[in-house]
Amino acid sequence: MAATSVAAADLPSGKASPVKYVQICDAYGSGFFTVPGTDTCTRLGGAARFETQYTPGRDVYSIATGALTQSASLQDTNGFQARGIIYLDSRTPTELGVARTYLRIRSANTSGNQSQGAANNFDTSYKASSGSKTGITLERAYVTWGGFTFGNMSSEWAGLWPSGTFVGGAADFTAGWTNGVKGLAYTQHFGGGWTANVSLQDRSDTGPNNGFSTPSGLTIPVQVSNTSVMTPSTGIDLIGVIRNEGAWGGAEFNVMTGNNSVGTYNSLGAQTGNQSYTSWAVNSTVQINLPMIAAGDAFYVNVGYGVGANGYAGAPDTVSTLVTDSTNHRVLGGILIAPSDLSVTSSSGGVNTWGQEKVLQSTALFTHYWTSQWRTHVSLASSTYTTPTASGAANTQLGTVKIWATKAYVVYSPVKDFDIGVEVGYGRDNVTIQNPTAAFLAAGSPGLKDSNYTTRLRVIRTF
Repeated sequence: MAATSVAAADLPSGKASPVKYVQICDAYGSGFFTVPGTDTCTRLGGAARFETQYTPGRDVYSIATGALTQSASLQDTNGFQARGIIYLDSRTPTELGVARTYLRIRSANTSGNQSQGAANNFDTSYKASSGSKTGITLERAYVTWGGFTFGNMSSEWAGLWPSGTFVGGAADFTAGWTNGVKGLAYTQHFGGGWTANVSLQDRSDTGPNNGFSTPSGLTIPVQVSNTSVMTPSTGIDLIGVIRNEGAWGGAEFNVMTGNNSVGTYNSLGAQTGNQSYTSWAVNSTVQINLPMIAAGDAFYVNVGYGVGANGYAGAPDTVSTLVTDSTNHRVLGGILIAPSDLSVTSSSGGVNTWGQEKVLQSTALFTHYWTSQWRTHVSLASSTYTTPTASGAANTQLGTVKIWATKAYVVYSPVKDFDIGVEVGYGRDNVTIQNPTAAFLAAGSPGLKDSNYTTRLRVIRTF
């Protein structure tokens, strides 16, 4: 009898184990869930974006001869773009704070004047052979823990500037760089809304600040490499930010220092000279919330100045997008503008002398909510690029470039996270030439002033 009882106890129970369900995690906001068996909160999201654009063509002229090099009638004036974004946000509490992993991938399919690769960054008349262009980009991939951030992250530079008039920074208002910046950073939070951030960023991620220009007629081959603040050849910029935010709005001040270096080589490939220059930039942004007008209303002002650091001091909105925007096509024609950190100022004995370009920019933006579903964004911006003085008749190149631009957006949001927007932009430039050639003068110095407008329709749905 006892043996029978023991045998029965050894038999498996017919009762099933409790089912473990995914649970909602509201510690970090809506949309997070907890994976069974872990204390990690995860959120999966993304966005789909459609855009179509119309931009009139503009004639392009040679700075060396004044001849027409690209006709406006041969440029594509419209295009389409479709984007898909997927992101994963994972957070786990630790004794030293939340350990966060963030990934975001963007894919795109573009055609017409939305695509890349055309001569001088204009799309010539559309041909079936050019087709659509596709690509996949890793926008973000970083880990944060204990105040540190490592990986391909969002830059703290101009962090108060709105990340986008549409959800996810899909418009042309960029606080940093669309594809992120590789590096590491540390953020310290103080009381009263004060924060400070210091970071090391990869120069190659910050746009035109790693470019250079060679004057017309100069045949010496050159090669530019970026160096760091302390250790040449690593390509690192040092960034510092101090910021205060509150119900009233916010204010911040940014500083950056780096280094531009250039090596000159002769026709045999031997290095004939190497020069290094310290680059730097300062930037300030003020945000004033205006709830007395309507909930969500705000006014922003941004001013920046840089020496050899165009990627940091360039206007964060309308000006830079007229020169070359995220889809790498231009709006303004005439003499093509190519902001660069370094420019040749003279050449003697096979060695070039270089100087750093300076830029001063300012932008103002006003956001107004007419209703909870309708809002507008209006901006006005200007930039002045000053190229170092070039000596000698062979050093024909840009002098001072002044650009101003304005944009207006109207956005309709029928439901949360669904935006339909229309944009109209207009800009003008005024360019001077250093040591113009006789051929350019004989041609009537064409293309030194140009203006154009652009229009866009955007539809964005996020989840």
